[in-house]
Amino acid sequence: MAEKKDAAAVKTPATPEQKLRRKASRVIGYTVWMDGYRAANPKATKDERKAAWQAARKAQTQVGRKTLKALGKQGMTLVKSPDTAKS
Repeated sequence: MAEKKDAAAVKTPATPEQKLRRKASRVIGYTVWMDGYRAANPKATKDERKAAWQAARKAQTQVGRKTLKALGKQGMTLVKSPDTAKS
């Protein structure tokens, strides 16, 4: 007997706009985090930096999301330039 999937349990795929917003949030969070991390750990290796970013990624991405939301409330939006698209 097959189980019915609960409508709430089925996750809809992210829209392209949501994907871009998530990417922008990560870029903002990473940039802010990297400035502080490099100042506090100038001799950190690439592997140490990667491990530290993985630990801080969720919280710093939230910082990026909050930044985007605050900008949106001020009437500002980010638009991806077609020139920077990866080939």
